[in-house]
Amino acid sequence: MKRTQSRPIPSGRISVKFASVITSLFLIAGFTLLYFAGKKTLLTAVLALFIYDFLYTPLKKISGVSVFVGAFVGALPPVSGYLSTKDKIDEITIILSLFMYIYQIPHTLSLFYVFGWDEWERAGFKTLSRLGREKIRKIIITTLLLSYIIGCVFIAKLILPAVFPFLIFSIFGMIRAVKNPREIFYSLNIFMLGVILTPIVKSIFS
Repeated sequence: MKRTQSRPIPSGRISVKFASVITSLFLIAGFTLLYFAGKKTLLTAVLALFIYDFLYTPLKKISGVSVFVGAFVGALPPVSGYLSTKDKIDEITIILSLFMYIYQIPHTLSLFYVFGWDEWERAGFKTLSRLGREKIRKIIITTLLLSYIIGCVFIAKLILPAVFPFLIFSIFGMIRAVKNPREIFYSLNIFMLGVILTPIVKSIFS
């Protein structure tokens, strides 16, 4: 794909063999660290790897439904991180994981508007293009709205006054999305960054 042709492996800057060795070393190091963080943390990471490599990646060449399967991978890191310090998952973790899952659907589908559906299909990957642009647009708008709502609920649970700028951003984000789905990718990523940084900022100043 044109979008990825300049990356190290497609461009030939590094070989698949070399990348496999480096990846294996990082996996061993990462899983070792996670083991000492807790078995539940390690198992969550292993589950994320399994979903990405053995479910999501093969499914991309079979069905556009892979978008909804791959989103689980992004929802697991908050769970893994929380389990490294606690024995049970709390409400905040569930809300953040739900946000990370829903967020990835409009994030991924909006890429098709930015780079074009043919980009993926020429590379042998299946998309939801058979549903038609109007249905896909409805899916994007619906999941985008859910992302903003869940994200704002998460912020409100942490720092209530901080939710107001997020609400304003969400309203303008929805207006821009309805006018032009291409705008979703960038504005939603900014919103996601704000959601992720909020608990970090709170922990620093609390």
